Amino acid sequence: MAVVSVMPEASLVVRTEKEKKSCPNKKHSPLETRTHDKICPCTLATSKFKGKVNGVIVYAQDECGTTTVVGFFGNGFKKDKKYEFKITDDCGKVLRDMTDDLNVTFVDGGTEPFSAKLYDVNLNCDKHGVLNAHTPKPPHNSTVPYKRHNKIDPCSSKYRKRDYGAETVIYENGNTYTAADITLI
Repeated sequence: MAVVSVMPEASLVVRTEKEKKSCPNKKHSPLETRTHDKICPCTLATSKFKGKVNGVIVYAQDECGTTTVVGFFGNGFKKDKKYEFKITDDCGKVLRDMTDDLNVTFVDGGTEPFSAKLYDVNLNCDKHGVLNAHTPKPPHNSTVPYKRHNKIDPCSSKYRKRDYGAETVIYENGNTYTAADITLI
């Protein structure tokens, strides 16, 4: 927007307002014009690990849909093993491999604090948010209630939304080592 003011000396002064910085990862609502950025809810979620490893990973989503990941582990990691950090759905489908982004440094069976900004991961900004991941349910003609230990293969059936959208899974030498749900704070 330009503001024009005329001074008595007949000089012309033009002032322009600085444009508000838009999000680097623009998400538009279909109900708004393309000039309006969708504001994502600022959201916090955690994955708390207790057992094989003890530690926490925190996910913080900003209004642009960018997610900052921070974490720390006190113990549970072995020397000479390769570890990977991934976000998966309940069926084990990898939604995002964060290993290279986090660049975790291992010390004395634990880790140093780590962090990364993930521009391509959001928690609940749109239908692709990790908290909106889907999980399977049994076929409609099933008389057996859905439980993970049933012989029904839930990963090949229809999907529904669930309370917890995804898990943070730590792999050791390519095999699942431990996992924790990603839960809202």
